[in-house]
Amino acid sequence: MDNQNAPSIIAQARARKTPITCAEVLNPLAALADESRLRILELLAAEGEVRGQDLINKLELSQPNLSRHLKTLVAARLVQERRAGDTNKLYQLNGAAIEDLCAKLTQLFSPDNAQANVMVAQAQALRNAALRGVALEVQPFLDDQGRVAHFSTKLKEQQMVLAYLINKIALDRSYTEREITQLIDDWVNPDARKRRLYGVDAVTLRRALIEEITLPSRLRRTSDGAKYWRES
Repeated sequence: MDNQNAPSIIAQARARKTPITCAEVLNPLAALADESRLRILELLAAEGEVRGQDLINKLELSQPNLSRHLKTLVAARLVQERRAGDTNKLYQLNGAAIEDLCAKLTQLFSPDNAQANVMVAQAQALRNAALRGVALEVQPFLDDQGRVAHFSTKLKEQQMVLAYLINKIALDRSYTEREITQLIDDWVNPDARKRRLYGVDAVTLRRALIEEITLPSRLRRTSDGAKYWRES
């Protein structure tokens, strides 16, 4: 392992815009949680590239057991393998992956990273609460408060968002044009509105709720536009 490279790897981890998460280190840590696999890594660190048959002889492991351990280590990117030109394979410690794991662990338990992960978890909990009961296929078009943040150019996805919005309109009352526009606007993400994203404005959505014939219930209005109501 090139220890001089470790600081640069740690610097790269710190420069990330998103925090290091537990999920990123679980797989390699699980691969390390076995004495036989640690012995394999130790031998590779001491001797460099080693044939599979030599690992069997030096570690006194059966061929099936060694194969199982090596498969786990290769999958975790802790060990690299290559053909030796015959039926045997050569194995080598992946020093870069070890350094990367150490850097991620260092960053994972830093105060800033830990606080960032707490904030991400809290934001996700708030989003889960806001979107509880909302169909999974609709959620990508909503923000963390359940407001429309994106209106797809695909008809089927538009219909899903409109079906979500129509349920925000009460069945037992009528609205003026101003009231219905404001109600719909309350369910539009302000940043999306400000950036004038496709279809994400109250007037366009109001019109779509009237015109979309596939909705289970539709928005209706009088001919002069003075009164709006949701048709059951």
